[in-house]
Amino acid sequence: NTQARNLLGLVYYEMGDVAQALIEWVLSDNLDSSDGRAAELLGKVQSDQIGLERRNLSIRKYNHALKYATNGREDLAVLQLNKVLSVIPRMVSANLLMALLQLRLGQPEKAERYVQAALKVDRCNATALHYQDLIHSREGRRAAARERADREKTAVDRQSQVIRQPGGDDVI
Repeated sequence: NTQARNLLGLVYYEMGDVAQALIEWVLSDNLDSSDGRAAELLGKVQSDQIGLERRNLSIRKYNHALKYATNGREDLAVLQLNKVLSVIPRMVSANLLMALLQLRLGQPEKAERYVQAALKVDRCNATALHYQDLIHSREGRRAAARERADREKTAVDRQSQVIRQPGGDDVI
């Protein structure tokens, strides 16, 4: 189905996966060249050489960020991913990697923002949904811990308000 391949190519292109998009459009064009839509899409991508080169450079930066992240250099990975997302803001894999790095760095609010950006593009992405559950469960645990700490602090404050007098009488 060439129309489905053309649409899938557009989806890949919007998600930042130019290579997969080109594959789908070439297959579509080879299967049915009378339609012309795939040839038109290929022509648009090939005519914008500067944009294509920027995307290729961004994908290389994403690969570097992935290497940095696996080697424990989260700070460098975040810098690279910021550059990638400035060029391809809808790149799901870059948003998810950034969310993971933000979770590692202890910033769940920022991680939530990147997960939401990924879910805006692919609302059924299993990894994004898993990260979202992880963030919310962490937030729930943090809120419970804060509430428990507040209760303990209140109990300590109440105990400090009780004054013991030498006669055995307590004054509140």
